[in-house]
Amino acid sequence: MSPSSIPQPSSARRGALASIWGTLGSSGLVAPEVYLTNPDAGTMWGPVSLTDPMAHSIVRRGVSSKTLGPLGDLLGLELMGLAGYLDLPPRMMGRLVATDLPLPTHAAVSVVRLLQLDQMATATFESDREAMRWLHAPHPMLDGESPLVVAKTSFGAQRGKDILVAIQRGGVL
Repeated sequence: MSPSSIPQPSSARRGALASIWGTLGSSGLVAPEVYLTNPDAGTMWGPVSLTDPMAHSIVRRGVSSKTLGPLGDLLGLELMGLAGYLDLPPRMMGRLVATDLPLPTHAAVSVVRLLQLDQMATATFESDREAMRWLHAPHPMLDGESPLVVAKTSFGAQRGKDILVAIQRGGVL
């Protein structure tokens, strides 16, 4: 994909991603390449590559609870609804949102898992709108559940990623 054909994310999405990477960066992490430089067109939005080694480093360093609001915005989820995706009790979620405490490890893993799935869907469909539609729509290969719902577990997220790989390679689904 050439830099000029990279779709521009919505301003809300761009803001949510900047907030997420800002909070992750406050733990000493450097955001992955988010911009591509094109001398003719200036700086353009580009694909983010959240690799497994980077994900491991993020979880090991800890994920701030300040990431929760922007993550909900990015995925189109209500903040308290996000609690179920992170396996956090709603009361604990409320306390975490009001602070800047590190998330429990299992919730940090879930944050990274959801970021990876969102990233892969956006890269596959080359459109924020289509990626969001796919993430939230029931899918027959996921027993009628949406990719976001099954991504509550690592096994479900892998199923979603497998479907995206098949779509990228022209597989019939």
